Amino acid sequence: MPAGVFPEDQLERLRTFPDIGRDDLIRYFTLTRADVAFLDPGRGRGPADRLGLAVALATLPWLGFVPDEVRAAPPAAVARLAPQLGLDPAVLAGYGQRAQVSEDLDRLLRVDAGLGMTRLAWLTTPGGGRDGGGGEDVDREAGLSARHGRAPAGSVDAAG
Repeated sequence: MPAGVFPEDQLERLRTFPDIGRDDLIRYFTLTRADVAFLDPGRGRGPADRLGLAVALATLPWLGFVPDEVRAAPPAAVARLAPQLGLDPAVLAGYGQRAQVSEDLDRLLRVDAGLGMTRLAWLTTPGGGRDGGGGEDVDREAGLSARHGRAPAGSVDAAG
């Protein structure tokens, strides 16, 4: 990026996390079943990488970007995500210690054949698997699975 494109104060805001309100905390930092499956430890991710990637996954639709230092996420956001993954919030301190992390973030930007769009686009569209604010869980994964004639991940197929 050419020098001088953004004033230093704007660059600093892009490098850090802003304060988060209760509504945004609930809306963006509540993982769906699809999110939890994406963050599954069976994909070779350790606890720190799973929590760090969860922070990035939740932050993208909230801010539209992921600040440079994921480990500096608001403590309330980390405390909300960690139990959803069965993790201690303190494990985030070890995030970013392996090369796989950037590949995981790149995966968010690649087109997912099942979604028909990038994971980031899916998360940032209205109703993108997040609570719409009315307390009802929007399960886009189930809707997409039904549209494609397959059972949602983690469900038992009626035929089987």
